[in-house]
Amino acid sequence: MKKNILIYIITIFFIYFTFINQTLIVNAVINSSLLFLTKVLSFFLPMYIISKILINYNFPVYISKLFNNNIYVYILLISFISGSPNNAILIKDLLNKNIITINEANKYIKCSFFQNPLFLYTIISNIFNNKIAIIIIISQILSNIILYLIKPIKSKYTNIIKSISLSDLLVKTINESINILLYIYLSIVLFNIVIVLIPNSLSNFIGILEITSGLNYLIISNNTILIKLLLTIIYISFGGLAIHLQIKSVLKDTNILYSNFLLSRFYQMIIMILFIIIHYILFKP
Repeated sequence: MKKNILIYIITIFFIYFTFINQTLIVNAVINSSLLFLTKVLSFFLPMYIISKILINYNFPVYISKLFNNNIYVYILLISFISGSPNNAILIKDLLNKNIITINEANKYIKCSFFQNPLFLYTIISNIFNNKIAIIIIISQILSNIILYLIKPIKSKYTNIIKSISLSDLLVKTINESINILLYIYLSIVLFNIVIVLIPNSLSNFIGILEITSGLNYLIISNNTILIKLLLTIIYISFGGLAIHLQIKSVLKDTNILYSNFLLSRFYQMIIMILFIIIHYILFKP
């Protein structure tokens, strides 16, 4: 009952602030739409289609055979290039086609979380410099590999699937992408609306809601370099609640545990922070 009362109060306040901040909300929707079109759709859709094509023609299976049936190499590469939630979509597809087992899927969802490297390099270079951007991207790669190496799992089998025609595949893929893209778009809009209603005193926490807004804030914030670096790592390793909702949506109707994904984000955060500290101690000018 107390939990419901809290939800009611938050909802009432949200409705109130929505009515008195219409201009801010309209701007948030416009900015979110621009972000979606320029940063998400332009990269997500091509990579989504490419991933579907590669799976359809058994490319992951052939690659895994080069690494002693270890398909994680393929998952790591595609996840790094395409970012999230493409990693969860990829793992779900491999599971649904019996290319990996549910145990493997629950392992890989822990150690395949990336932000798009081009996006990271561009925005982190604006916060710090090119060198720090590269170091953070490398730390993101290494943290995922370390998470995999903690009780690594080997593929028990790699199933060859029967391919469908490219035309049929494209039609099916585009139809499937509509709901996913709509969910991604609406989650970005929702959290950016919430962000504009957050007081300035809490601006350092907006990256927990939506990573792009959080990193953009760090460009203009008056925080020290150390605080900016710490917040950058937290934002990147956690990913933002907007991405978490997207991941949870992808994983529904499967036995892949969202809790595995969530817990590993905190492990990744610790590993990345330790990596940055060690690098800072060893290579500080």
